[in-house]
Amino acid sequence: MGQLGNNNTISIGDDELPSQVGPINPGGSIVAMTLQILVVDDEPNIIATVSPLLRMQGYEVRSAMTGRAAIEAVEREPPDLIVLDLGLPDIDGVEVCTEVRRSSSAPILVLSARGAEGDKVRALDAGADDYVTKPFGAGELLAANRAALRRLGTAVGS
Repeated sequence: MGQLGNNNTISIGDDELPSQVGPINPGGSIVAMTLQILVVDDEPNIIATVSPLLRMQGYEVRSAMTGRAAIEAVEREPPDLIVLDLGLPDIDGVEVCTEVRRSSSAPILVLSARGAEGDKVRALDAGADDYVTKPFGAGELLAANRAALRRLGTAVGS
């Protein structure tokens, strides 16, 4: 299995495969596209912390502060990865996860203050791929993102 490098490519032996495959150029080469991450959280300070952290890693970041806005954003322009809080003001994050899964297979990383096992199990059963509990470290969040994107890259490269 390959590893996700700093330039958002997956290393496979001596070759590198873009972690997101785009259109084929007329010359036959594959165009790499910037990976898009949707950050969904009702706390402005979380968005203000997570978004620049992800941008510094080379990702394009969009944000939504409600469950409804998140669902609409996924329908309008599907992201490559979703970072989702469960405690949203309008729709519970588990319901958002279930709704998103109806139309998207993008990895969903839950980022929530809810640390009880039952909350984690419900989110994972609803379609989340991983779960990070607040408070969190930057390294932990980035590692969870890389793991989710490695799985995505492996599927794309298959």
